Order: sequence, then C-alpha cells, then structure tokens
Amino acid sequence: MSSRRAVWLGVAVLLAMIACDPRTFPDRAYHEEFETLCEGTPCGWEISRGEPGQATWVTSVHPGEHALRLTGDVTVRGPGAGPDATDVLQSTGAIGHVASRCDAGSRLQVTVLVVDRAGIPTRTTFEVLGGDWGELAQGLAFDNPVVDARVTAIVIEKTGVGSCDVGEIVLDQGGVDDIGC
Repeated sequence: MSSRRAVWLGVAVLLAMIACDPRTFPDRAYHEEFETLCEGTPCGWEISRGEPGQATWVTSVHPGEHALRLTGDVTVRGPGAGPDATDVLQSTGAIGHVASRCDAGSRLQVTVLVVDRAGIPTRTTFEVLGGDWGELAQGLAFDNPVVDARVTAIVIEKTGVGSCDVGEIVLDQGGVDDIGC
C-alpha cells in the first residue's frame, strides 16, 4: 500500500471515529430478573387473579437463574421501578424487553403503568406469544404522551393452556446507533 493511500485511510478512520460516538446503551427505567425472594415469591409480586399455585418461582434454563412461572389463566402485579432505576421513559423510543418461554397455546400480556413528571398516570400494553426461550423487544406505545415517566407497576396476564416462564423484564429508551456507528 502506498504511503499516500495509508495516510488517506488513516484520515478516513480518524474522521469516522470523530463523527460517530460509540454505541451507547440506555440506562434502565425498570429491570426485573426475578432473583430475589420475599416469603417464597419474587419480592413485590402478587397474584391479582388466580390461585397461589399458579405463580411459582422456578429455576430457568440457566443454572442459578430464576423465572416466574405462570400456569393457567392468572394475573400478577409487580412493583414499579426501585430506587436504583437510573432512567425515565419518554413517549418516543421506549422499548420493552421480555425474556420468556411459553407453551404452545399460551400468551402473555404485559401492561406497564407509569406516572409522568406532571403526575399524570398512563399505561401501555404489549403481547408475548408462546415459544421457546427468547427475548421480545417491543416498542412501547403509551395511551397518553409521557415525559420523564417513572414505572409504578407491571401487570402480567397469562392466558391459555400450559405455562409461561418470565425470566427478565427490562424497560428503557433503546440504544443509540446512528448510521451504523
């Protein structure tokens, strides 16, 4: 390679580094891993529809990691963001990630309840269909526009035959990755 070509290649790389910030990942407005138990159930979670045996704490596919198993038609409600939540949600760009596994014929509906900085409550709901362990990333469409919204609760409704395991729920504003940088 000629020295002139090497210089231009170096300049191009330098310009690309200056023009593109490295991929940044958002802080999390909500993160539930179902790893901490309080009196036999994941802390802060309660059954709002169904019987106690329909929501159980189980080992997930990875040794030492846990999930919330929901069986039959059941609804559970979990706590909002803890004091360590470092981010808030906005109407645009909010993403919900759910790591789950469901038997065929089962479905999960996740409702996110928030209160924005003006004290106005609103919600968004999205669906997770059956299948093997995987992660669904879903854009969140709130009923009303929100600015600096804090998560106040998560509601999971499981319907259909069989069971679903929910291993993790993350809510954030999504990553920044402009023009492939």
